[in-house]
Amino acid sequence: MYMHAALFGLDPTPNTDYQLRASLEKECAEKGLEYLAHQLKTLDEKSYHQIDIHNPRRVIRALEIIYSSGKTRSSFIEDKNKISTYNFTLYVLNPDRQLLYDNINQRVDMMIEKDWWMKRNYFYPTGILRHCTLLATKNYLSISIETLLLTKPSKK
Repeated sequence: MYMHAALFGLDPTPNTDYQLRASLEKECAEKGLEYLAHQLKTLDEKSYHQIDIHNPRRVIRALEIIYSSGKTRSSFIEDKNKISTYNFTLYVLNPDRQLLYDNINQRVDMMIEKDWWMKRNYFYPTGILRHCTLLATKNYLSISIETLLLTKPSKK
């Protein structure tokens, strides 16, 4: 998905209405994600089946598009057979699954050894980690507190 966006661009959608987003986030907190997902299914069944309906960010964005533009999210999605403006060659790496997991485990061990826990304690209270997708993909949220407490003694 990220590679597709980089090579072919994003589909045009309405600008973000932050007040509407805040209202939808509040509604999600009060009534639950299932309620918003049901709204989406009623208003744009095609998008309901295309997106991850367990991801509040995606459900809220789909509803945000509908409420701000009067059009469905799926109506903004352009032809998937777009031609890129770049001349590119795409290589796909598919390592052995066990080797991949071994490398991930090794990286986590290194993060713990290099005081990753202290960095997390600095960033988490600021709210940066809760709202930053990039940091979440860099394992800042993927290691449980229990695991870290068991493997890394606290510093005083």
